[in-house]
Amino acid sequence: MAFTNEVIEEIIASAEERACCERAEFAAFVHFSGYLRIGHDQPTLVLRVTRPVSARRAVALARRVLGLEVGPITRYESAFEKWYEVELYADDLLAKLSHIGIAGVVTPTEESLSRDLLKSKCCRQGYLRGLFLSTGYILKPEKGRNVEFHLNSEEAAREASRLLKKFGLTPHETKRRHRYIVYLKSYDDVKALLYNLGAKSAHFAFEDIQVVREIKNTVNRLVNSELANLQKTARSAARQLRAIDTIEKTIGLDALPPALREMALLRREHPDATFDELAELLGGGHTKSAVSHRIRRLEKIASELGDRH
Repeated sequence: MAFTNEVIEEIIASAEERACCERAEFAAFVHFSGYLRIGHDQPTLVLRVTRPVSARRAVALARRVLGLEVGPITRYESAFEKWYEVELYADDLLAKLSHIGIAGVVTPTEESLSRDLLKSKCCRQGYLRGLFLSTGYILKPEKGRNVEFHLNSEEAAREASRLLKKFGLTPHETKRRHRYIVYLKSYDDVKALLYNLGAKSAHFAFEDIQVVREIKNTVNRLVNSELANLQKTARSAARQLRAIDTIEKTIGLDALPPALREMALLRREHPDATFDELAELLGGGHTKSAVSHRIRRLEKIASELGDRH
C-alpha cells in the first residue's frame, strides 16, 4: 500500500487543473466508487475509497467541481479489507451531477456520461486518473508488475476494462471474494498506464526494473546455452575416448592408418578440446570438418570392433 500511496501522491501533484479534466476525474470517482444513500430529506452521495489520500482528493474535487458540502469521512474495516467512506451533500445533488455530464451513479456506462465529458485526451486521462485513485492498487516494481482495480460490480469492471482498452492496454478480469478485479500484468501495460496517469517517476522505476530483468534473462540464457554446449562437448569427448580405448584394447592404435592414429592420440592428450582447437593443434591447414570426419571414422571402427567382440 505504501508504494500505491506514493504513486497516487505523484499523480495528484502532476494532475491537470483544468476544470474539464477535474470534472472527468470526479465523474470517475462517482462512477467507480460512488453510490447514493437515500435519506428522509435528501440523497447523499457516498464515495468508498481504500486510502485516505484518495479520500482527500475526492473531497477537494467535490468542493471545486460541484461545490458540494462534505460530511464525515468514516473508516471501516472487515476481515479482508479496510476502506473510507466520504459523504457529500447538496440540496440539488442530482441536478448538479447532471450539470457536469453525469447522468447515473450506480452503474457506470458510456451512456451515463455526456459526450462532452470525455471529448479530449486530457479529459479521458482525467477519467482514467479518477479510476485509479478510487479503485487502483500497484505493486512495487521490485515485487512484480501487477496493477489492479477493485470494483464493486461486474458492470463497473467491464466499463473499467473498456476504458483501459481505449488507451491501448490489455486488461484482464477476475473475481476475488465479493470484489470484481480488473488487472494489468505486462510491464509495457503498467508503464503506459503510469505515463498516462502522469506518474513519470513510477514509470521510469518500472522501466529500470524491466531493463535489469531483461539483462539478467539474457545473461541467464547465454550462461545456460554455454553450459549446455559444454555438457554436450563433454559427453561427446567421453564417447570418443571410449571408442579410442576400445580400438586400443582390441587391435591396438598402431593398426590404424597414420591420420587416424594421430587423431586418436591427440584426442587423448586433449580430452576437453573442441574440434576447432583440435584442428589448430593438428596444423597443416586442417579444418574442423576434417577433425569431425576422422573422429566419426574412429567411432565407426570402435563400433564394428565392439560388435565382433
